[in-house]
Amino acid sequence: MLKKALYSVLTILIATAAIFGVSMLFLAVMQHALPISAGAASSMASSRPVSSETLLSSSTASSSAGESSASEQSFRQEEWPLILVNDEHPLPDDYEIELAQVQGVMVDSRIASLLEEMIAAGEKDGVHLVLSSAYRSPQRQSQLFEQAVNENRNEGMDSSEAEAVAANSIARPGSSEHSTGLAVDFNGVSEEFDTTPEYRWLMKHAADYGFILRYAEEKESITGIRFEPWHFRYVGSEHAREINRLGLCLEEYAGSPSASSR
Repeated sequence: MLKKALYSVLTILIATAAIFGVSMLFLAVMQHALPISAGAASSMASSRPVSSETLLSSSTASSSAGESSASEQSFRQEEWPLILVNDEHPLPDDYEIELAQVQGVMVDSRIASLLEEMIAAGEKDGVHLVLSSAYRSPQRQSQLFEQAVNENRNEGMDSSEAEAVAANSIARPGSSEHSTGLAVDFNGVSEEFDTTPEYRWLMKHAADYGFILRYAEEKESITGIRFEPWHFRYVGSEHAREINRLGLCLEEYAGSPSASSR
């Protein structure tokens, strides 16, 4: 009787174990067969630890971006001599300038000594360079422009034509190079200045001191300003020589590879 009871218990245990084993096997198969949901995958990905290499790479990229931005800003600051100011590129509202006096007119203090050296060199060669105009505040430029417009109106032009004609010889307020302190007008702003020894001397030597003839006759369609033989602009000696060599005006040169590579 006892053996029969033990046999019955053993049979039940074996059957139970078999059922449990099959169940576990079934669950394991189903777990591997069913796909992981997008949400679960996302949760798993986000919970993975970030390696030190990944952190270092991210940090390096961020640092490089910061250095690049700082480098670009530094480049712009270093290239202040090439600032382009015209109708399409008005003088920035926050543009600041420190002025110094040369021959009774004001210029950017950074070009004062070079301008004085150029004038002195001209004297040694027998030419007399006199500064007629240099820095003008935007307010003064506005007065000059309005004066020219009024004169044109008095000659019978309508307002639109009067402004257009005035803008051909006097820059509109905010678009004048004179407000940078980097532009100078020589010897009375004479239309015949290009026939003088002073003009010929400047065309030969001005680049050595960083100056160029700003509004050449053949570039009027690009600059939008008629030929002004008296108007010279500081851009730095290296740029001045390259501009002359290439036969470009500042509008053409400022966006050229030659400008950005120097």
